[in-house]
Amino acid sequence: MQGTTGTVPAVTEPLLEGAPNPRGKVQLGKGILLLLISALGFSTMSCLASVVSRWFSSSEIMFTRCLMQLIFSYFVCCGAGISPLPSRKEADNLLGWVILRGIFGALSNWILYYSLSQLPLADSSSLFFTQPMFTLILAPLVINERIAPRQVLAVLVAVCGVFFIARPTWLFGASSAATTAIMHNVDAQIPRWLAIVVCLSGSFIASLVFITVTHIGKRAHWAQLVFSFAAFGTVVATIPLYFQWSPLRMPSSPWPFVMLFLLGCCALLGQSTFNHGMQLCQSAVTSSLVRQTDLVFAFLYQALFLNHPLTWYTLTGGSFVLCGALVDAVPKLVTELKSRGYIGNAGAGRKAECSIFNRS
Repeated sequence: MQGTTGTVPAVTEPLLEGAPNPRGKVQLGKGILLLLISALGFSTMSCLASVVSRWFSSSEIMFTRCLMQLIFSYFVCCGAGISPLPSRKEADNLLGWVILRGIFGALSNWILYYSLSQLPLADSSSLFFTQPMFTLILAPLVINERIAPRQVLAVLVAVCGVFFIARPTWLFGASSAATTAIMHNVDAQIPRWLAIVVCLSGSFIASLVFITVTHIGKRAHWAQLVFSFAAFGTVVATIPLYFQWSPLRMPSSPWPFVMLFLLGCCALLGQSTFNHGMQLCQSAVTSSLVRQTDLVFAFLYQALFLNHPLTWYTLTGGSFVLCGALVDAVPKLVTELKSRGYIGNAGAGRKAECSIFNRS
């Protein structure tokens, strides 16, 4: 992957003398807004999934959401007059990067579902949402993204917030209220240490999604990224259904199917805005930090609709996650507003626009 970055400037390379950015124009404000919408969509999907799982297996849920995304993204590509996947003739092996995005996304989702069956919810959530730390390490190595000191602080604060929200047993003890309530749902088939390694590997692979989409930028349509993920996700979900590793359930009432359809719509909203938001931000670290708000929304949903009470741990952790995202995003947003003339001297637009790339 590192070898492909030679033909494309680094994410933070300044635009000298009006040189165009090959990844397209950075629109940080719109990108962050779309990422927040995606976090809301994904957390709503998770809330619905916890209800729908009474009637459908995880493979059926993943198959449905991926199939809906596959059909939707295909028609969006047709409407835009483009192929669902980039041409092999595109520069910088764009097709390969789009395919990698699909593979990494589908694989990380499958690992997350598997981890949820092998570890308590809090443990798997806290381990999986350490992905900003991997993104922070990989972004400078793979796509030459320049890391500011405040981003290191932001990642550490956000990850601490994740641990406060999730309260994993290995850190807070098995008596933690957040874990003892769901320990009976774990049907461990592998040793605990191996389950932790598997979950961390899923977090690592999830961080590669941010790396690949940031590298791609606007050179591929967001619907092509959704199509790639949906195609591989459908295949991954079909395998256990085909070999009957996961039981096929068919509820007699239409209500579960309505809930499943709504879940697919929320997943579609989340996946579309997630990819497009990352393309506009063009910073893997910033995107991964904003994406962390998914966890905050999810626990709010649990408290409001699933009768899981909020605790001081949850409120403190949520504040940490939000602070981590704000520490990184607010200075960049201020810089973008200055470059557009909304703050300060409008005449310094070009200089401020260049500084966006230097600071991301």
